[in-house]
Formats: sequence, C-alpha cells, structure tokens
Amino acid sequence: MLDKLKEALLATPYAKPYKDYVWVRCPICGDSAKNTKPHCTVWLRPGQPVVFHCWVCESSGIATYSFLRDLGITDINMYSELSHYNKTNSVGKDGSRKFISYKEYQRIQVPKIRENDPYAERKVEYMQNRMGIPYTCSSLEYMRVITSMSDFLMLNGLSPTGKWNINVLDKDYIGFLSSDKSMITLRDITGNHPLKYIKYNVSNAHTDGQAFYSIPMPADPLTDELNLNICEGTFDLHGVFFHVNHANTDNNIYVAVCGSGYTRVLKYFLKKGFLTNLNVNIFSDSDKSPYWYAKSLESFDFWFNSINLYYNDMEGEKDFGIRPERIKLRKAVLKFGKKIECY
Repeated sequence: MLDKLKEALLATPYAKPYKDYVWVRCPICGDSAKNTKPHCTVWLRPGQPVVFHCWVCESSGIATYSFLRDLGITDINMYSELSHYNKTNSVGKDGSRKFISYKEYQRIQVPKIRENDPYAERKVEYMQNRMGIPYTCSSLEYMRVITSMSDFLMLNGLSPTGKWNINVLDKDYIGFLSSDKSMITLRDITGNHPLKYIKYNVSNAHTDGQAFYSIPMPADPLTDELNLNICEGTFDLHGVFFHVNHANTDNNIYVAVCGSGYTRVLKYFLKKGFLTNLNVNIFSDSDKSPYWYAKSLESFDFWFNSINLYYNDMEGEKDFGIRPERIKLRKAVLKFGKKIECY
C-alpha cells in the first residue's frame, strides 16, 4: 500500500522523494510562492500511520482521504486502503494504541517515579551526581522526566513503537518528555550503548519543530519583558535553570532545542505572539561559534528585544549540563547588520 501511495504522491506537481517520506505541495495552505520547492512532508513508514506536516502553515496530522483528494489524487480505492492501513497500524496486538492523535497530546501524563525501583533509583542518582542538584522524585516528575518507559506506556494506554527494546530503555535510559508531549528524548546513563540519545515518537503527528523540551512554567506573551533561555540539550537546560539563573521563574522561559534547530524554535515563539518583548538568551555548546549564530539568526534581530549569546569557558567543559562549580559564564558579542561582528 505504501509503495502505491508513494507513486501517487510523486505524481502530484513538484513532489520529491526523500528517504522514508515525500515532499508535496501543502493542500491546506497552498505552500510557498515558489512552485519548485514543496514544503509539506508526508511520512511513509512501515507499521506506522501515514502522517504529514507542513513547514509553512504548521498543519499536521494523519493523512486522510480528504488530504489525498485536495492533493488531486482521485483514486477512490486508495482512499479506503489508506483508511484501513492507518487504523490497522495505530493499534498494537494487545489493543492498545501505538500512537495518539496530535490533538490528544494534552491527555499524556508522566508516571510517578517508583522509589523502590532499583532502575529508577539509579537514574535519580545519576541526575543528582551529574548535575549536583538534590532532585526529588516529585521535582523530576514535574519537569517531565521519565524513568520507566513501561510505566509511561501503561499509564497512557500505548503500546511500544519502533525498533526499541523497552526493557533496555527501562534499565539504562532516562527520558525527557517534549513540550508538546509528542516525543521523548532518551539518554543512555551507562555509556554502554551505541546510541547515546534516542528520540521516541509518542504522537503520530510528531514533528521535529515541536519536539523541544522545556521546564513547565506559565508565560504571558503580553508581559512587558520576557527572557527566553535556550540551549541545545536537556541537561544543559537544567544547568542553566538551576546553576546560572538559580531557578528564577519570574518572566523566564526555559527551552532545550533537542535537535529541532534554533531557528525553528524561535519561529515557534514568534507565531505564539512573543515578539519585541522577548530577550533571547542562548547558552551554547562550544562547538558553535558566535559567527555561526550571527549568520543563522540575523533575520530574527528585528523581531526580538535582544539576542544574547553565552558560553561555558571552564577548561575541559563544552556546555552547561554539569555541576555548578564547572561553569564559568562568558557573554559573547553579536552585532547584526551589513557588517556582522562577533567575538
């Protein structure tokens, strides 16, 4: 069925194949003015529902007959085949759902950390020792930290997805649930596995642009001035929150991009109405230079109140996901415009 659908998608104007998905013109917003560059991704992954995401209008979800119809695909048999395929591949053998609809993300819950579970205890101790923070189980739960994937799946009525061995994840990985609750970033705490990080899809409408992790706290776009503290990884974010800003929650937002890309995350906040009142504070890994940020973020300079860049200058360290005594904060200078200056 997927091969047949792929062939039909590629027959639409300006469609392009890539890996396990196809680029098409978005039938919802009409896409960009440039006809040769489609911006809507349709994923064709065996054993998973067919989903789409438009990177222009941010529409996303399960591909239905109406999505195909609006693309100009008129094969009625394909409509019914797609519906049957999506229904079949959204449910596990035990009747539980492999994925949830993106619109249902609010029902997702983080399970309680079992204090008598040796695997959970080891993960809490790992967090405490690495970060030098006296985490409690309740504080980690509040920050959407997951110590048991089995408990997470059971609590939310989901069955395992993808190629991951849940027993291994339960034993050796600690998870961080994304802000929109569609993805879990899992970190190996043993150093014994080839994959240090794993991205685990929760929602069938998951997109990388909304996969960032944040520390939950309210933020009003109409506030006179807000600080968006942004960094690369989940442990970096905890370091910035606790060690750099001393857990300051007043008019602060804390976000880890988790591979989503800084520009994509900044666009997300622009669309949410955070404009000239926002100070963007980037706490960077050492492998990205000020010049890289100056070039990448030049188009955002107009929209935000300020864009500030910080590094950890402590010898032997490269980021902020560490104990407080290993952080030596340095502010870099970014000047945007015709002549980019940074140092």
